[in-house]
Amino acid sequence: MTDEEETLANGEETFALEIDVVSDYMCPWCYLGMLRLGQALMQLRAEVPEVGFQVRYWPRVLAPDLEGREPLVTKREMYMKRFNGSEEAVNKMQEEFEAMLEPFPEGGYTLDGVAVSTIKAHRLAQWARRESDEQTQWLLNLELFQAYHMFGYNLDDDDVLVRAAKRAGFAEERARAFLVSNDLEEEVRAMASDIRPFLPLSSMYNGGVPHFKVSVGGMELEIPGAQDIEYFVNMFIRMISKAAQAKL
Repeated sequence: MTDEEETLANGEETFALEIDVVSDYMCPWCYLGMLRLGQALMQLRAEVPEVGFQVRYWPRVLAPDLEGREPLVTKREMYMKRFNGSEEAVNKMQEEFEAMLEPFPEGGYTLDGVAVSTIKAHRLAQWARRESDEQTQWLLNLELFQAYHMFGYNLDDDDVLVRAAKRAGFAEERARAFLVSNDLEEEVRAMASDIRPFLPLSSMYNGGVPHFKVSVGGMELEIPGAQDIEYFVNMFIRMISKAAQAKL
């Protein structure tokens, strides 16, 4: 047991991590970051059962220009353009993400499918948090990441989004009724354009995703990028330990 874990084990209070994540469903690093964060929280719970946590997801749309675009652009075409037409670079990227995601039961990666605006998916996720809780939003987020990166589904397709919501525990009719409405449209677009009015962040945040803000016991820390599982665990334990020591 580390000194930090011993401090927590001897404490009488339970500390709760609040984790805010800014991400976009089309970003493979965000998918990897979610899976690594999930594993880190499971490991943290096993090592320090006294600790609770709450995770909230916030929207970022990396390619707003794709909204309403015709004809649709395939993911492979999008990356070919990004890598200046280098098929070798695109294939290498695919192999790297396949390797990084392979260890996770919920992981998988394909360049099949189309690259589309993710604004509808973000609306659905914010609706899920409003209508249920963070755990259900987590489940829906996982379904949406898998739909895009693992199965190559179109995240601008209402049927795809409704199926994801149903798998996360929502009634199909409720999810479809929300999607055809304008509910949360203006708010989510504002969030996706600039999250800072909704989630105060330091100058460390430059629009890159994933971006994590961790809060506990009055302390705050921002973590950019899809860090390794052990990095997350160590940072969480260190923060909670400092919060526990401050209470002594």
